[in-house]
Amino acid sequence: MTSLDEKVVGNVRGTLWLLLGAVGFVLLAACSSVANLLLARMAARGREVSIRAALGASRGRLVAQFLTESLVLSLAGGVLGMLLALWGTDALVALVGEALPRASQVRLDARPLVFTMGVSLLTGVLFGLGPALHGSREDLSVAMREGSRGTEGQGSGRMRAGLVVGQVAVALVLLVGAGLFTKSFLALRAVDAGFTPEGVLTGKLVLPSARYPDAAHKVAFQRELLGRLQSLPGVEAVGVTNLLPLGGRSDSSFDIEGRPQAPGEVWPAVEFRAVSPGYLRTLRVTPRQGHLLEGDGTEGPDAPWQVVINKTFADLYWPQGDALGQRLKLHWDAAQWTTVVGIVDDVREWGLDTPARPAAYYPAAKVPTPFLSLAVRAKSGGSPEALRTAIEAELRAVDGNLALYAVAPLTRLVDESISSRRCRRC
Repeated sequence: MTSLDEKVVGNVRGTLWLLLGAVGFVLLAACSSVANLLLARMAARGREVSIRAALGASRGRLVAQFLTESLVLSLAGGVLGMLLALWGTDALVALVGEALPRASQVRLDARPLVFTMGVSLLTGVLFGLGPALHGSREDLSVAMREGSRGTEGQGSGRMRAGLVVGQVAVALVLLVGAGLFTKSFLALRAVDAGFTPEGVLTGKLVLPSARYPDAAHKVAFQRELLGRLQSLPGVEAVGVTNLLPLGGRSDSSFDIEGRPQAPGEVWPAVEFRAVSPGYLRTLRVTPRQGHLLEGDGTEGPDAPWQVVINKTFADLYWPQGDALGQRLKLHWDAAQWTTVVGIVDDVREWGLDTPARPAAYYPAAKVPTPFLSLAVRAKSGGSPEALRTAIEAELRAVDGNLALYAVAPLTRLVDESISSRRCRRC
């Protein structure tokens, strides 16, 4: 179960709070720098402050003057920041693309304007008050002597040293955080997806029920299209499935022959994939035991059903290594007892940052679906994008009313699956 808000926007609340904290640290470091500059400027103006005090200026008057200067400086910085935000929002949205949920709706309104002005006033007061109080309480005779020599008072020096220490601490926290983000992102890129995306072009198509009303018509279309594509000179392998890796969820509960569930026992759902025999070869999924699906699944109505499962499924329910030859049945209308004929490596169907779940690969001809995802692997050294024109031509030859959409290299789908992490790292 997933809320509609999370489905549309994604679970980015924690990330946004983390980014807000990082921005706060950057703001602290910047304000410390400005406060340090104000202290240095105050030291240079020590003689001026002493003369003003000697002429009758009260400490409150001096503090008000210094705070006014600090507020003018902070408000000017806030206005400049708002102008940069107005100019840079479009560029940043174009940079992150689809990595940020609903990026096209990102825009500035009155809320960030009010927030920026409020933060500017707050930082102006907080980081201007210290230098103002320090500069207004200088001993007149000492300030005059130090000012005439161009030296800095001990109190001012200690405050500046403290600000420098604070800046270094904040910068260290930001550096460590950035390092952890980068490390986690690189670790995610190094995760074995269970398949080889390089050299594979993908696309989707839908078979309308008016022209493909039953399983026989869908199977005939699959067989003819796959045969045509496999004969193209630049194609190494081709396959279809109901869902590509990282493309969504399609799971089902199931039964194992001879192993009834105990009362109250609930088995995790198995990830269901309807695939043509060449699909796993196209993705170069490594077989571990047995063999991959063979033929086209239409050897006859009495032909036994076959299924290939992944390693996680086999280890979870047959830890003794005797999964081959076992039979299972999914819980849907046309399901039948199906014999396990092969075990393959785990494919990260849900995402590189999500552990592999039990998965079962059924012959697409046994469970035909109107929603097909196509995967075509180019021969070694060939460009998968260069195959698009030929693939679309063969599709029109089979059915001129169908169109291939969402055409993209499989590598792009993998990159998009971790694009939100990349966006956070940036």
